[in-house]
Amino acid sequence: MRFALRIAVVLAAVALGAGAVNAQEPAPRITLIELTPHIAVNDAAALIEAKKYADAIVILDGFIANQSQQVPEAFYLLGLAHYQLGDYAKARMPAERAARLASDAPVSWLELAADILKRSNQPRAAIPWLEQLIDKAPGNKVYWLELSVAYEKVGDFEKSLATMRLAQQTGLLTEDGDFRRLSDLLVHQGLPFQGAEVLDQALAAQTVSADEAPYTKLGTAWFIAGETDKAVQPLENAARAAAGGDGYVRLANVHITRQDWPAAVAALHAGMGKGSLTDEAHADLLMGVALYAEGKFDEAREWLTMAAQSDRHRAMAQSYLDAIDARTASR
Repeated sequence: MRFALRIAVVLAAVALGAGAVNAQEPAPRITLIELTPHIAVNDAAALIEAKKYADAIVILDGFIANQSQQVPEAFYLLGLAHYQLGDYAKARMPAERAARLASDAPVSWLELAADILKRSNQPRAAIPWLEQLIDKAPGNKVYWLELSVAYEKVGDFEKSLATMRLAQQTGLLTEDGDFRRLSDLLVHQGLPFQGAEVLDQALAAQTVSADEAPYTKLGTAWFIAGETDKAVQPLENAARAAAGGDGYVRLANVHITRQDWPAAVAALHAGMGKGSLTDEAHADLLMGVALYAEGKFDEAREWLTMAAQSDRHRAMAQSYLDAIDARTASR
């Protein structure tokens, strides 16, 4: 099944499931051509092998200009020579022409065209070459990851996700970054439950490293999916692993959503104890909210008064301070 058809099938599956970030970047394999009947082309290949790229370009430009018949090998070598000099703008045309002229372009020719376009920040133009590479070598994970990234760069997140899912179904996703990328795309596409499941299973299998970032992503995905109870443990793990206290503030926010006020207060104290908070006033606000919900109005007032010093949180803090005033005045 060709890639275009396979991705259409997966897109349909994604749509049913929904109800609605970097691949590795190895250079292409540099392979020279077999001997041709054209002496000039063979000479240029030898010059490229000797890393005399500018000399090869002179020979190839002259050969192509004086040749009535287009020789794919000449265009490939010309693109390769410009590529090796880092001149991707001049490399693009001959590399793409070589791949188009060849009746069955070698993988290395397709890799060269795709890599030139990637390095030129032309992801849309790179997509057809990456699709051809997958058709030729479906077991090469790098092609799948690069195609997914290319789709993401042009804003087609559906196909980016579908590409990663096909790679997963083919058994190609084996590394930490693979599963993190798939999970991120699922969450981005409104499938946080599935995104959390991918990361949860990868952590359980120790395919993803058990550190702060994946635990934070997992807890956040469960939270977005409405699974607040499931969000607690990974966020606790992330908070313990972090150098600063922001993770405990995220955890407190989940506890507040669950209306577990004592747990929220405990988490906030832990976060403040660790320090290095990105937004101290936000932590003050959450502490005031949790204490207010517990009926500890005097303590809540202290925290809310500190939070009200922040422009960002003043309105919310003041609304709780007003509520405290109203309650205490009616006693």
